[in-house]
Order: sequence, then C-alpha cells, then structure tokens
Amino acid sequence: MFLAPVLLWAPIRTEAQSLPVFEDGMAQIVDTFANPDSWIREELWVETDFDSDGDGAMDRMHVSVTRQAQTESEGLKVAVIYGSSPYYSGVSMDEYFWDIRHEIGATPPERPHRPAFKPSIRPYISNGFTKYWVPRGFAVVHSESPGTGLSQGCPTVGAANESLAPKAVIDWLNGRAKGYTSVDGSEQVKANWCTGKVGMTGTSYNGTLPLAAATTGVEGLEA
Repeated sequence: MFLAPVLLWAPIRTEAQSLPVFEDGMAQIVDTFANPDSWIREELWVETDFDSDGDGAMDRMHVSVTRQAQTESEGLKVAVIYGSSPYYSGVSMDEYFWDIRHEIGATPPERPHRPAFKPSIRPYISNGFTKYWVPRGFAVVHSESPGTGLSQGCPTVGAANESLAPKAVIDWLNGRAKGYTSVDGSEQVKANWCTGKVGMTGTSYNGTLPLAAATTGVEGLEA
C-alpha cells in the first residue's frame, strides 16, 4: 500500500504592522498609538563619563521613557523627542519666600520651607510632549540635569556636565552608553526600540541644553 503525504493548508492571519504616518511632512496621529493606557513607561539611570560630585563614581542621570506598546509587541523602532531640564523636580515658588509686605523692622511671619525633594508620579519624570508625540509615532524621553531630581552629580549653570549629560542619554539611545534600572544597581536597560535618531526640544533655559548637547558632536542628535 502506498500512502501519499497530504499537505493541509490553513489560512494564515496577518495583521498590518502599526507604523508612523506622515502627510505633507507632518506626523499624523495613528489610532493604535493613541491610547495612553497602552503606553510603556520606563525609568532608568544612564551612566555618564564624568564625576561632577567627586565621589569616585561616574554620575548617573535619571531618565524616563514613554513609548508605544508596539515597540514591544511588534518590534517597532521609533525616533525620539527628548527634553532635558534642571526644573523637572520643581522650583521654589512664592509660598516659600519671605513676604516683603510687612512693616519695616517687624518680625516677619513664619513661612513654610520647601522640601528637599519634590516627589513625582514615577516612573515618568514629566508628561510634557507625550500626549502630542507618542500618538504620532515618536517615543518621548525626559532626563533630569546633573544634581537635580534623582540625577547624581552637582548642579551647574552652563558647565561641561550639562553638555555631557544629554550626550550620554543620546549615546544610550544609540547603544553606546549603559543604562541601569536603579541609581546604583548593575541590571542594564537597553533601547533596542530606538532608531537612533533623536530630536531635542526646550524653551528658555531648557532650550540651551539641546545646543549644549550639539556642541559635543554626538551622533544621533538630528534636530
């Protein structure tokens, strides 16, 4: 008896991959990217190549990432909108200053003292840019400047560490620097979901930091 092999063909269901959409040079909202409940939020610390606080260890910058679920489920790679700032952990407000509206020579009333650290809703540093850019196919990255928030190091105004800190984050996005799940741990985090292309943004002082990063010539900073 001769038994012929029988090949059973079953229809294969395929779904179109979610991709960014551009019309007239403008990124468009993609429905499958638009639900904030589906976004992946990560918190990490990127190791720099400087030690601005002199403790003998390279400073690590506190970083948060917001990206589409498809970067995990579909292997989607996306470009990044990146903002860096010394202000994300908060600034002094009027309520913490001495009230100048009192009689000369009189003892001023008691005032509240600003807490040493303003707690945030972790794992993300800021929601700035996310609602606009993530639905349009970009990941959003924020980092706190050296010595501010949960970043290590010493805060400065225009010193080299403020140029090198965002450079380190861009290097991490391109696989050239190390990121860790904690400020002093050894478990690494990689940005395998990133195309390596980064656009920095900011206004006022925050707008000087993209220029500072650009002076380093870091590869991957496109805008």
